Amino acid sequence: MKRRGLALLFVLPVVAATAVAGTITAPWRIRPCVSSYSTGFTGGPTHVELGPDGNLWANEGQNDRIAKFDIQLKRVTAEYSVPKGTQLHDLVPGPDGNVWFTGNANILGRLNIHTGKITLFPGLRGAGNPHMWWAPDGYLYVSEVAAGRLARFDPKTEQVTDSQYNLPRNNGIHSFAQVPGGNTWWGLEYVDKLARFNIHTHRFDEFVDLRGGHGPHWLTYVPSDDAVWIAFAYSNNLARFDLRTHNLTYMATPIPPASPSLFKGFALFAYLTHMLADANGRFLWIATLGGRELLRVDLRTHRLKKVYCGLGALGVTIVLARDRAGNMWVSEPFDKSLGKIHGETDGS
Repeated sequence: MKRRGLALLFVLPVVAATAVAGTITAPWRIRPCVSSYSTGFTGGPTHVELGPDGNLWANEGQNDRIAKFDIQLKRVTAEYSVPKGTQLHDLVPGPDGNVWFTGNANILGRLNIHTGKITLFPGLRGAGNPHMWWAPDGYLYVSEVAAGRLARFDPKTEQVTDSQYNLPRNNGIHSFAQVPGGNTWWGLEYVDKLARFNIHTHRFDEFVDLRGGHGPHWLTYVPSDDAVWIAFAYSNNLARFDLRTHNLTYMATPIPPASPSLFKGFALFAYLTHMLADANGRFLWIATLGGRELLRVDLRTHRLKKVYCGLGALGVTIVLARDRAGNMWVSEPFDKSLGKIHGETDGS
C-alpha cells in the first residue's frame, strides 16, 4: 500500500500478550493546556525537531520549506526552500551539527543551519514516508517504506546503499525506537511485526508478532518505563513492549479504527501519528491528526486523558518535540503553528 494525500503532508521469540490494559477517562480539559504560535510560518509545520542550535526546526511539507522557530522569540525567524516536489517528511539533527531531511520523492538532504545551503544525496528508492536514524556506528539509516527496505548512508563516501536484509516482503518498515545498547526496534506496518536491527551484526535478529493491534506506525522508547510503546495507525490502539520480559500489553484509545484505504485519499481523519514521553518520564503524549486533540497516558497508572484546550481552531496535531528546557511542543499544520504544551507534569 502506498500512501498519498495526508501522508505527503507530513508524517523470533514467542511473546506473551496480556489482557487489554488501561482506562479511558471522560474527556475533561487539563488546564493550562496549549499555547499556539504562528508568527512567521508561511506553510503548515509537520515534522518538528529540536535542532543543534537549541531552536525548533519544522518541515513545511506542502510548500517545500524548512522553518527555523526561535524558542526565545516564539516565532519563525527563517525559512529555507528545498527543491519543489520534495514532499518533505522526516527531519532530524545530525552529528555534524546540521539538520537532515527526507522527502517522499526519494529525497535525502542536509540543511546547513549556519549558511542555509541545501545539499541533496541521491540513492533512495521507493522511499514513501522515509524515517532517519543516526546510528552509533556512524551511518544514517533510512526506512524505505514503500519498498520495504532499509537504506544506509555513509557520510564519508556520501553514498546510499539499501537492502531488504532478512525482512519479510511488503513489510512497510516505518519508524523505530533505539534502545540501550544501540540496537533499534522497527515497526513493520504492513505485516504487524516488530523487528530488531542488531547494530553489531547488521541484521534483523528478532521478530515479534503484534496480534493485538494493526499497523504499527510509531515506536518510542521510554527510559523511565524501560519499554517500547507502539502506536497502531489502523486499529488506533497502543501497545507496551516490555524490554525485559518481551511481554506485550495492549491499551484501547478513544480513536476509532481507521481503514487502510483512508490513507490512500485526501480526507482528514483521526489516527495516532506520533508519541513522545515528557522530560520527567511520567506522561506519554500522542498526536491524533484529525482527532483534533492530544492524548496523554500516565505511565504509572496507564490512565488516559484527552487534551484539546488551547489548540488552534482546527486542532490538527501531528508531531511532538521537546526543547532543551524539557518543554513539550506539537506541530499544528492546518493552523500553521507550533503549540507549547503546559501542565504536562502537574498530575491534573
